[in-house]
Amino acid sequence: MQAQEIEPQSWRDFCEKFSALNEGSLMTVELHRFDGRKDEVAQNLPLQRMKFDTTGACNDVISLTFTGGERRNLIHEAIEPIHVRIKQNDQQHKILQIEAENGITLLHFHTGRVPELAPGLKTYKGDRIAMSRNDRRFAIP
Repeated sequence: MQAQEIEPQSWRDFCEKFSALNEGSLMTVELHRFDGRKDEVAQNLPLQRMKFDTTGACNDVISLTFTGGERRNLIHEAIEPIHVRIKQNDQQHKILQIEAENGITLLHFHTGRVPELAPGLKTYKGDRIAMSRNDRRFAIP
């Protein structure tokens, strides 16, 4: 698996670039909680925006906003992010992994725009998050 760690000082720019390159792309979001629960937050919804917000009094937040069609927009927040990684396997399946205080958010997508987001993708060792959405095993690297 190829992966790239996005440095914290680049999170704002990365979120803006990710939004610009992937607006309207269908994505699936899972939240793996530290107590072992796994929730599917969104399935095949078009991304509207990804934003890194540092204006909160206590926490920084990476928010993902999806267009919900006839429903309201769906917003998922990764509260107090610790690591942001973008990954790609050999079948071109891509995952944005956000480790945060409220769990590990996995954003699954298939667009071919990773080279513009994370040039120099490299093999990342020590990560045990599975690429399969059906695999319930995970640990924080």
